[in-house]
Amino acid sequence: MATHQERLRAARILHRVGLGPRRGEFSAAQRSSADALVAGLLADVPDPGVRATPMPDFPYLGRRPSAGSADLDSYRQAQRRQREGLKLWWLDRMVAAESAAIERLTWFWHGHWATSDKKVDEIGLMARQNETLRAAARGPFGELARAMVTDAALIQWLDGQRNKAGQPNENLAREFMELFTVGVGHYSENDVREAARALTGWRLLRPTPDALLAASFDSRRHDPAPVTVLGTTARMGAEDLAELLVARSECPEFLAARLWFRYVSSSTPIPAAVSTRVVSAFGANRRTDAALRALVLDPEFANPAHQLVKAPVEWFVGACRSLAVTPSAIAGGSVLSTLSAMGQVPFQPPSVGGWPAGAGWLTTVAAQKRIGLAGRIAASADLGAVAALPAGARAPYLADLLGVVAFHPTTARVLAEVTQGPERFVALALVSPEYVVSE
Repeated sequence: MATHQERLRAARILHRVGLGPRRGEFSAAQRSSADALVAGLLADVPDPGVRATPMPDFPYLGRRPSAGSADLDSYRQAQRRQREGLKLWWLDRMVAAESAAIERLTWFWHGHWATSDKKVDEIGLMARQNETLRAAARGPFGELARAMVTDAALIQWLDGQRNKAGQPNENLAREFMELFTVGVGHYSENDVREAARALTGWRLLRPTPDALLAASFDSRRHDPAPVTVLGTTARMGAEDLAELLVARSECPEFLAARLWFRYVSSSTPIPAAVSTRVVSAFGANRRTDAALRALVLDPEFANPAHQLVKAPVEWFVGACRSLAVTPSAIAGGSVLSTLSAMGQVPFQPPSVGGWPAGAGWLTTVAAQKRIGLAGRIAASADLGAVAALPAGARAPYLADLLGVVAFHPTTARVLAEVTQGPERFVALALVSPEYVVSE
């Protein structure tokens, strides 16, 4: 029988590095070493779940009809179907993926390079960005930074297409330093102005009249004069700037802190010793998978003090994974509207800073919505195995199914008093403190 520490280690890795255990995975994880478990989650192997959930096509819908046009309502409906389709597809993919750590990393990067379809209204651009984040999720951060600095969705989100020689727009340059690479306090206002000049020249154009927008470099709009950024003077373009920032020592330190914030604790800063070890693991190539592995295997990762409140999407996806429920098949109303009411839906971060974390997800409104959604998840699941168990065996079975270390005696007592069918029992377990908060 696994010890409490073995259960805690397995639960933390499966819920935080992955997106929650599927049936049988929690028990199996308790028999693996942390090293083997992390290596398995991050391995680059064929994924049947991924193959079964290919991304749909999100073509350009054409020019938006003018106000008052008879075609405007049809256009809006088509746009709404695309928005909802992309969001539901990703939720389905996160549930279906067997290599859940890759989807979890893609979700992390989505919050890091936070881009919203509230402004980027060609959904195909958001889909392309999602593919870019996934393809580069584990590898050298420099590759991801170079791809993102010329990503069409990010350029539109941060007004990069308005940045041209003689009329620089500093928005993308500022956020690229502050939120994406080196962090607050490691650059000056002059660095922002100079970086903006390096980013001039990029436009959003259609390769053909019916194609999605694409980022295109126009040398006539680029400022070719040397710029000075963080003490380096040279002629720079977008990729040159990205390489310069990624090479700075502040970059891996900043990324280590962001990984800690999302994977370990949003309430306490990363300890200096942990930061040093994770920065070392990033190495000269700035490999994300190596840094994440070092973070998860660090003794501080297992510190019981570092509890982490699950964000709404992480909670929802984890519940669906454990109960083998496909998000897009859940009946009873829009899953997306419920997640939105809870404060989080894919492709709509509240700002370029991404989503908040911590106790802010534990509001009364969010709790009410969580209870309702938990009931719908349970109603969509096959709970025959739960129904067949005697009352006293249900809580331990569900703890193993959901990846809960142990239900608190108070929670266990509440669950034991459930006299309704298994749906009510499972729904209450899904909203229990032990499941909502990752131990």
